[in-house]
Amino acid sequence: MKKILVPVDFSSHTHLTCEYALSLLRNTGGEIRLFNAYIDQVILTENSYPEAIDVAAHVNEELMKEIIFQAKTGLHDLQHHLEQQIAEQQSRIIVTKFLAGGTIRDEVRSVCHEFQPDAVVMGSRGKGGKLSTWGNVSSYIIQHARIPVLTVPPIEGFMGFKNIMFAADLTEWNTASLKVVRDWFSPFGARIHCVHFLIHGNHKEEEEKMQQLQSAFFMEKQSGEMTFSMIEVDDDNQKAIDHFVEEHAIQLIAFQPYQRNFLYRTFTRNITQWHLFATNIPLLAVPVG
Repeated sequence: MKKILVPVDFSSHTHLTCEYALSLLRNTGGEIRLFNAYIDQVILTENSYPEAIDVAAHVNEELMKEIIFQAKTGLHDLQHHLEQQIAEQQSRIIVTKFLAGGTIRDEVRSVCHEFQPDAVVMGSRGKGGKLSTWGNVSSYIIQHARIPVLTVPPIEGFMGFKNIMFAADLTEWNTASLKVVRDWFSPFGARIHCVHFLIHGNHKEEEEKMQQLQSAFFMEKQSGEMTFSMIEVDDDNQKAIDHFVEEHAIQLIAFQPYQRNFLYRTFTRNITQWHLFATNIPLLAVPVG
């Protein structure tokens, strides 16, 4: 991995999101591109008086100038802050920045096409703690850019990469996704916990698929780099996931997303990616296929 795109809206945990991006490139070096999109629209109020229209146009023009100025200043300050960190750590990372007007979906698609990032790292919530906009943006990137997307919630600080949970739904693409996770985090000495949550019933087919997945990572299992678990869920789905996360000191959850809204795709009949989001730890969506 050499290039990471970091969309920012200068929310309170933007620096934490950037810390995750820096950490991923710290050992190898590479480029982080900071990206901000402002909505370039001047809205005029309807009024029959030309003087009023002229005033409204002027006000909106001045507002847009201020928005663009603030965005440029924010990107410049953030870039400078990261470059100071990089210098202190003596890392081989460069930081570039890109500012665009327009809707964030269109601009993200454009910058991904031009920059060709290996991954996207972004906050899971936007300014003011809003999930809807940034949740939709990350979902859009996952579905259309087809590259890994790491979303970072507003947590207290960097959690590290020592214990990674891979939420397996035991579909045919899990092997490829798990290989990506292994390649990303092996340099950090991570232990990857591959887990599949079960509901009551006959699990013969699921057990066979888990055996096949284990066979693909025989050496990693033997060395202890990977573990494989099947956990039966009772009535409280969230409790089962939270218990596993706490018991194994999980610092990041990886999963295989699909074309549907990535927060609601089901792993089993009663476990969804929304449950993973509710753990409030970083999530890594690894699209393959």
